[in-house]
Amino acid sequence: MQSANIAVKHAFNCIVIMDCAGRFSGDNVWILYYGNQGLISVAGFNFVQDLPRFLVLLYTPQRFNLEDWGRNTAFKPHLEGDHIVSHTIKVDGRTLKLDNRERDTRLRLAGRGTSVMDVTCEALKQEKPADTVDGMVAKIYWTEEARITEEEILERVKEAGKKFEDVRGHVPILLFSKRFLVSTSTIRRALGLKDPEKGSRRLVLLVFKKLSPIEELQGDELVDAWRQCVLCHYALWWEGIHHRDVSSGNLMYYRVDGKVMGVLNDYDLSSLTTSANSLGNEPTGTIPFMAIDLLKKDGQDGRVEHLYRHDMESLIYVFIWISLQYKDGKLIKRGPLRSWAKVNARGCAEKNYFLTNPEVPLGTNNRNLVFRLVAFLSQRLNTRDRLKIAKDIAQLDLEDARSETAIEDARKAIAELDRNLEEQPDSDMFDAFLSKIPSVN
Repeated sequence: MQSANIAVKHAFNCIVIMDCAGRFSGDNVWILYYGNQGLISVAGFNFVQDLPRFLVLLYTPQRFNLEDWGRNTAFKPHLEGDHIVSHTIKVDGRTLKLDNRERDTRLRLAGRGTSVMDVTCEALKQEKPADTVDGMVAKIYWTEEARITEEEILERVKEAGKKFEDVRGHVPILLFSKRFLVSTSTIRRALGLKDPEKGSRRLVLLVFKKLSPIEELQGDELVDAWRQCVLCHYALWWEGIHHRDVSSGNLMYYRVDGKVMGVLNDYDLSSLTTSANSLGNEPTGTIPFMAIDLLKKDGQDGRVEHLYRHDMESLIYVFIWISLQYKDGKLIKRGPLRSWAKVNARGCAEKNYFLTNPEVPLGTNNRNLVFRLVAFLSQRLNTRDRLKIAKDIAQLDLEDARSETAIEDARKAIAELDRNLEEQPDSDMFDAFLSKIPSVN
């Protein structure tokens, strides 16, 4: 419900345990509070033995106003029958109308709860006519308060666009932003819960120039737009702006005089190397496109530093995904990679299997480039895996060594393998990657 309605801040529920036949199996009731910071559960009580408390539970919600029930009353709903088709909100002297009919929503009980929808605003159209001629979209989500704000990162991205041609015109244009005062930590602080600010979130509304999803493209236009995103991503990485959430949904495009312009979009999980809280080891990303290293246990536990090669791997997965899962700009219902979207973080074996046994049907969009990218990535990942296995064996040899000669040989082998496992400079990695992508201009 929180993701299905952008105006909902939290939700309540009461649970009474029932048996398999649907009969009440106990007299205990639990009160649950759902918010984007997570669940708060009140200890259950027996509503038969503690009737006064139960009566208070029944009486109190009758006095709730809309805010108490979890509705953000700043968002005014407009209905057609029983369905909310839009919301209107007045912020900072502007009236925004948010179209609720067609929007991208990421459903979950906790977390960001991101929604993206079309928006109209006459004031913004008058203020910035050139950037609003193709329309506007609103992005509404619950950001983690400990993070550097997306607005700050976008300001750094804008500055990078003044320095690098590969960035200029290939990043989103922020038209308006609003951070609401409500914080998910408020109720936790009022209840005296431990660490109320840990993971606390705040509602954010951002308005951008409208873009189109890169999945709509095919052939040379897809390669061109994707290559532009690759160049933009590296220029930003070099500048200390690490995207960290490369996915098919975060690569967009627009047209200038008929030519496609790829856009690297969505910076709410990005980090800055200059920030005191750079979040370098925090596992972020969209699972189907995350690097295999980050999907393994060490990566999920935050013991793997997020490097350029991990985002490079994600960029490759995005191109492969679009090429195999889309035809004529439409998602194939039973595409060959559909299993990627159904696994959890530990299901990285799906991508491993594809890289070693790529099945790319005839007629696949950009089939030649798909094979080249698979070969490039597979070779690099396999080389690292072989070196890691060889080092494990050398470590065992060192533990089992009995003579000085055997000990020395094992140590030399480990030192040599450590040198081979040293991270390649980002510039060399990027050059090798870019050499596999043809320029279509």
